[in-house]
Amino acid sequence: MAVSTQIAVGLMIVLLVVGIGVGYLAGQAEVPSLRDQVSSMQTLLEQLEVRDIEGLYIVVDIDGDMKAYKMEDLFTEEPRLAQDVVGGVPIIVSWCRVCYSATVYDRRLPVDIEEADLPAGTVLNFVAAGLYTLPDGIENLAFKDTETESTWLNINGEPAEGLASDYAAKLVPVPYKTLNEQTVTALGIEIWTPS
Repeated sequence: MAVSTQIAVGLMIVLLVVGIGVGYLAGQAEVPSLRDQVSSMQTLLEQLEVRDIEGLYIVVDIDGDMKAYKMEDLFTEEPRLAQDVVGGVPIIVSWCRVCYSATVYDRRLPVDIEEADLPAGTVLNFVAAGLYTLPDGIENLAFKDTETESTWLNINGEPAEGLASDYAAKLVPVPYKTLNEQTVTALGIEIWTPS
């Protein structure tokens, strides 16, 4: 696949995630439009003959500290999460294979959760929780934290259930970009290795 095609695919994925996230957060997205967006993305990827995400990386840059996460390392039979620290910020990187979307969130608890004696800023540790079905029937990758035992959604960083949902907690998104392997190598960006 040509470099320009890889960059175009990366940009389309980012735009899809932003569109779905903004629509969902604003409460203006309806089930058909979310499904249509995902369907449109899959159709577009097929037209570009993108059969997989081989060679594409999610690249996080926080205050000049950069790290790359190979999409195919996160796109496994059982969902895999990358928990890391970049630029002093603890992050979680995920890839939802259902909606073909990547997300990066700050893993620090955004609010105090008095019930569990957890102050804002507590670093949460996550495990993949599989797919979570939203009330409107759409499935999305979910992850569960070990501190509050809450289930969080990949699509918007909000807890769907558990203690954190009682406190209107929401993970803070971290900006990222999608780059191909050549660019990551040329820039000398450190690559995350799954353990």
